[in-house]
Amino acid sequence: MAMFSSFHRSYSLYPARLLALLALLSSLGACVSIPEPTPSPALSLLTPMAVAFDSAGDRALVVDINKDVLVAIDLESRATTVLSDPVTGAGPSLEVPRDLALDVDGDQILVVDSGLHALMAVDLTSGDRTIISGPNRGSGPCLLSPIALTLDGSRNRVLVINRDVNALMAIDLSSGDRSILPSDGTGPPLGELRGLTLNADGDGVLVVDAELAALITIDLASRNRVEVSGVATGSGPALANPEEVVLDAGGERALVVDSNLDAIVVIDLSNGNRTVVSDASTGAGPSLSAPVDLVLDIHGNRALVVDIDLDRLVVIDLANGNRN
Repeated sequence: MAMFSSFHRSYSLYPARLLALLALLSSLGACVSIPEPTPSPALSLLTPMAVAFDSAGDRALVVDINKDVLVAIDLESRATTVLSDPVTGAGPSLEVPRDLALDVDGDQILVVDSGLHALMAVDLTSGDRTIISGPNRGSGPCLLSPIALTLDGSRNRVLVINRDVNALMAIDLSSGDRSILPSDGTGPPLGELRGLTLNADGDGVLVVDAELAALITIDLASRNRVEVSGVATGSGPALANPEEVVLDAGGERALVVDSNLDAIVVIDLSNGNRTVVSDASTGAGPSLSAPVDLVLDIHGNRALVVDIDLDRLVVIDLANGNRN
């Protein structure tokens, strides 16, 4: 996730004063109703922070850190629909949503929120928000500044980067209990963790480290750390400020979004070699400006990227690097 100034403002689809006026008129017996939000291509993003891909609906799910909203963007029509915000769905409103992961089995999105210091679940049908782990739910170290997460479904947990302690934290999805994964293994000391994903076998986690400008793998059993690609490992354009990492379909390559390079970089996990697949000089279309998160549509051979400078979701064709 990108580094940025800590500011955000509340957002609702209808102004608060209008809602209050409608409520007053209703209490006086007037026949009024609040119109249902409708999908609209004109519903704009302000600071899109994270993206997930819902393959069943061919849509991107995006959280906006300044509008405190979860939206769905239809990738064919580009229509944008509010799924959850202060007036859509019940439960604690999002405050500073930093990252998300799709839980297909639960028909929900998991969100880490550094304002609530919590892991939340958002129901994709109702928009209802529930705290899974936070100050009053679950035991263990506080989730002070969560910035990234990945779902570890086989262990019924998520792994979270807690920026306050610059460490990986495991959160049990049933109890909400939190535990910091020990860093007693061998290998390079971690610098500044930004994004993570499980490896293909599920026995390790790949993390991008902005301070080391590297992709690191951490064995979940031994906690040993190995530099997969970085200053001393692999050839090709050096990483500068890696924000997030995902695996390709075969699990043999990682795709990294870098907000200094304004690029998507593919890393061969066998040798650490790096290749730019999309940047200002690779592929056509609007150049990336501050990309902070990405997710893959494996069947469509495309990457979905959110850019907090463009305030846009950008779709990148991985065959030619073209951006739309």
